[in-house]
Amino acid sequence: MKKILALLMCMVISVGLVTGCGKGDEVVSTSSSSQKDSDGDVKSTNANFEEQVIVDKDDIKITAKGLVYNKSDIEIRLLIENNSDNDLDIAAANFSINDLVLNPSFYGEVAAGKSLNDSIKIYKEDLDKANIKAIKDIVFDIDISDAHTWNRIFKETDIEITTDLEDYEQEYNEDGEIIFDDKDIKIYVLGLDEEDPTQEEVNTFIKQI
Repeated sequence: MKKILALLMCMVISVGLVTGCGKGDEVVSTSSSSQKDSDGDVKSTNANFEEQVIVDKDDIKITAKGLVYNKSDIEIRLLIENNSDNDLDIAAANFSINDLVLNPSFYGEVAAGKSLNDSIKIYKEDLDKANIKAIKDIVFDIDISDAHTWNRIFKETDIEITTDLEDYEQEYNEDGEIIFDDKDIKIYVLGLDEEDPTQEEVNTFIKQI
């Protein structure tokens, strides 16, 4: 069975004003539920997963606690327990949702013998651009390094979390113009994103089979 890996990238052509906004109330989802937009259509589904240990090695344990839905982002809540003698830097890499590559924000520092509650943040704007309406599968790596020497202690690869949306099928936007087609890789230009009047972006879609 062929695995489709799609990467949605944005090239920023012009940069405009930046405005800030306050964080809304959190909604902790413990089971899947539908959300409707102003037209009454189903816009997204609050999937979740059972608490699970995703890293347990060299006196370092990381537990994925669940998903938290906020107004502007979705968090993967993590409990990081550092029972080693080293102060640690911990980062996420090679992150994808439903086989679509994203770049969420995550970097943590944990002192020796301490624990940290932290989260990987996935911005809803990025989910919308990737046409991700629900989270079915999450795959990523965890890179753990010494906080003082920056030497890698180990890297846990291909961590996979599957939510309770087993029947969800991700749709991929292949309606754009193909600008590169070589063997198993295709690049599509999807067009100009004009939703934000402060900047213009060219959306592209890279498909690897």
